[in-house]
Amino acid sequence: MDREISLYGRVAYIATGEFDGEAAVLKLSWTSVDRLPENAAYEILLRDGVEGISAIFKRGLLIEDFGGFRLEYTIMEFCGEPFSKTILAIQDKRDDDTFTKAVKSIVNQTTACLVNAFASGIVHRDISDGNIAVQYDYYDDEAYARIIDWGYAKDSIFKSKESVEVGEKWCYDSAKVGKNEEEHDPFTGTPRYMSISTLFGASFRNVMADIESIFMLYSTHCGRSISSVA
Repeated sequence: MDREISLYGRVAYIATGEFDGEAAVLKLSWTSVDRLPENAAYEILLRDGVEGISAIFKRGLLIEDFGGFRLEYTIMEFCGEPFSKTILAIQDKRDDDTFTKAVKSIVNQTTACLVNAFASGIVHRDISDGNIAVQYDYYDDEAYARIIDWGYAKDSIFKSKESVEVGEKWCYDSAKVGKNEEEHDPFTGTPRYMSISTLFGASFRNVMADIESIFMLYSTHCGRSISSVA
């Protein structure tokens, strides 16, 4: 395994390689059975055709319940390097106008993804440097951004018929898991990039908190306010 990620009661193991000739990432995730499986979030996003997420090659549930935890796997496309690594390279190699164009494109792509995900009921809740993957085409000067790692996501419409069906497919109680995820709203995610309202203890998270995290991410790694590229 390339690395292990500890997620407050969740553990994910990441390995990179190839799948059917494509650059790919294998993710094995141990998660509590009373939390939303990441593959369930992908199920909803893929069902509704939400753009701006990684392509999923294969996924499944390996262990349904072992001591209160499940083991799931996901094989997905490799979507690029972390936001900070890519954007700082662009800033170093390109002029200000090209840099500004790239940032606008990344912000537009990721914001659209979050808004469309929210329309499907999914809130990411962990927008951070490692979870915005960016590939930059230096020939055409185009940035391609993907939001990855939906392991902290919640389903905000967990009582709907569609969400209940997803729960049945991925072996969890939609109502129980949905309520538990809402109770975790105030302290789920990476504090460095959390929205102001979340840091001050807001008891409910929606898409606006995720979008504010994108602005926090940019300001943190580029040393500018988002208004400089608006």
